[in-house]
Amino acid sequence: MSINNSNQSNDYVVLGNDGLIDISSGTPIAAEGYSDGFGAGGPSNPNGGKKKIVIISAVAAAVVVVLGAAGVLLFQNLNKESEAAKQSEEFMYAENTVVSGVDISNRTVELAKKLLERNEDKFVTPITFDIDVNGKNFQLKEADFTYTYNIDDVLAQIKSDTEKNQLATDENGKTTYTITAAVVDDSITKNVSKLCEENDSEPKNAYVTDFKPYSENRFSFEEAVNGIKVDAKDLSTKIKDGFSKGNSVSKIAAVTETLKADMDAETLESKLVKLSTYETYSTNTENGTSNMKVALSACNGSVIKPGENWSFNSCTGDSNLESNGYKSAHVISEGKIIDGIGGGICQASSTIYNAAVRANLEIEERHNHQWASSYVPTGLDATIDYPNLDLVLSNPTKYQMFLECRVEGSTLYASFWGVKSDKWDDIHTRNEVTDQGSKSYTVRAWRIYLKDGKEVDSEELFKSTYDLDYGVVFIAADNDAKLGGSGSDSNSSGDNDSYYDGGGGGGGGSQSSTPQSSDSDPVVETDPPSSSDASSDTPSQSSQEEPPVVPEEAGGEGE
Repeated sequence: MSINNSNQSNDYVVLGNDGLIDISSGTPIAAEGYSDGFGAGGPSNPNGGKKKIVIISAVAAAVVVVLGAAGVLLFQNLNKESEAAKQSEEFMYAENTVVSGVDISNRTVELAKKLLERNEDKFVTPITFDIDVNGKNFQLKEADFTYTYNIDDVLAQIKSDTEKNQLATDENGKTTYTITAAVVDDSITKNVSKLCEENDSEPKNAYVTDFKPYSENRFSFEEAVNGIKVDAKDLSTKIKDGFSKGNSVSKIAAVTETLKADMDAETLESKLVKLSTYETYSTNTENGTSNMKVALSACNGSVIKPGENWSFNSCTGDSNLESNGYKSAHVISEGKIIDGIGGGICQASSTIYNAAVRANLEIEERHNHQWASSYVPTGLDATIDYPNLDLVLSNPTKYQMFLECRVEGSTLYASFWGVKSDKWDDIHTRNEVTDQGSKSYTVRAWRIYLKDGKEVDSEELFKSTYDLDYGVVFIAADNDAKLGGSGSDSNSSGDNDSYYDGGGGGGGGSQSSTPQSSDSDPVVETDPPSSSDASSDTPSQSSQEEPPVVPEEAGGEGE
């Protein structure tokens, strides 16, 4: 902006190149005829002198006001900056201030803290723990643990002492403070737990390393091994004490507990008994009996570990193959009796099944035949159809169980050995027909636990449903207390619950679950038992002639 030249009598102010404004009225004036003293034209004004004075005075007053306001603002800003400068002045540690060997002189609290945190390892006192665990030595060092540090507390104390002029200096003119490293309890626990895992062991009972069925010395043994348990609480306390004492080496003898094995070799040998034995008599063909012998030979010598499953099919392999030693005998295919490879092995599996029931093995899988069998009590048969139908048993005890089985002449034998429970003395079986329809009937079976001659428990086994093509065939398992039996293996009175209605079978099974010594092998029979010495599972021969063998289940290797 410029003021008109003093040689002109105009009261106008030049606004750049856009023209003039009349100060008195505020309206723009055209540039024509106007002269600003520099050759430009403009209108004349007779009162030019007075207006010049007004303009100059107004401008001067405005300048004073603007400068005054600017001065006030500048003064206020200077005061604020001064206050900010005072407030931004942080505390700094004095010269020659040393914390656990770390010089923090002339550093703010924040910088001093970061410096100390970078040097935390220097604040831990070196220590070695030599730990003896039953003659084995283990070592832990300070680096194996974690710690907390009182850095914040020490820095706060130094600041407080500085502000109170209470800083103490040593002979070298240095002010020294110490950081304390405190071991974290959880890190002690983790180290102790790891050491316990490496040393703790469960006791191992003696066990059989070799089983030779039917030999004079059936079993070879591995001796028991006791377990060990480290006292974790005692060890943790001793490690804490070692840190508290501050010694560079801390020797510790860990306290341990010996965990005794339940069974040593001598005790195991004395407790291993024959838990059960079961035998059946074959009236099958020569090939059928041969197949039974091959199957039982494959199962003979089986060892079932605690909690382990045992499978008949896994032992025998594919019983449909001649290459596995099986011959052609009667089998059932789609409800018809034909000749096929492996016929007869169902009697082998049924013999083992009945021995297993009386030895208290768990029955995981078992299937009944299409028609009731003649060689075992009804509802206590076990058919096989490789690989579809299987007999699967499991060992519910803490000790190994052993199976020995064989065929001598026409008699099949199966026995289980193991450690007998003290909850029962003997196991018998019971069965009954529970439902009969127009085409089939159902038989339920139980095992009965006896103690001191009295029933103390019972367990229902698998239900069995049989076709009525040959009528109702029922062979009673009447060697139990409920029916007046005393647990003997024979009943020649003929007064049992066995009966045949339109069909029949021959050669019932003989059983015992009374523990026997290793010298009491079953008596080998080469001839079928007579009616006078037949088992209680055999139908009464006084009222009926020996009926023909009842065919086995459809779809399986039967006879």
